[in-house]
Amino acid sequence: MADDWAGFNTTEESLQAQWGVWMDYAMATGSPIGVAGLEKTVVTAATFRKGKWVDVTVKLRVCRGEGGLSDLPEFIPQMPFHEAYPHMGILRSIGGDRGHMMKKIRRGVLCLVSRLRKIKFDRGQHITRARMD
Repeated sequence: MADDWAGFNTTEESLQAQWGVWMDYAMATGSPIGVAGLEKTVVTAATFRKGKWVDVTVKLRVCRGEGGLSDLPEFIPQMPFHEAYPHMGILRSIGGDRGHMMKKIRRGVLCLVSRLRKIKFDRGQHITRARMD
């Protein structure tokens, strides 16, 4: 059973075919597909034009009707290519960009340094505790 899946496609037709297989698997095994805005199942599509990635709109339809997934939206949400998403608590980007993670680390380090600056050290107290014979 797969929890995460990333497919690489060169055409929308191949993406739709892979999505069809995924939907068939979900229906046959009774595995739910989670959709919660951009927090669970999403699609990202982009093409490389003039030296940069450009988003491409695609629509992945959710199965409806007998045995379908009626509690989900009609289409899977689409996330921009450069946007970061949380995966197991770590921000990730489908394009491999780590800028969002570096911003988070920088904020954490600045917060830590700020807290450390507030600590008042008493050298005498430290020496007294260290000389306990």
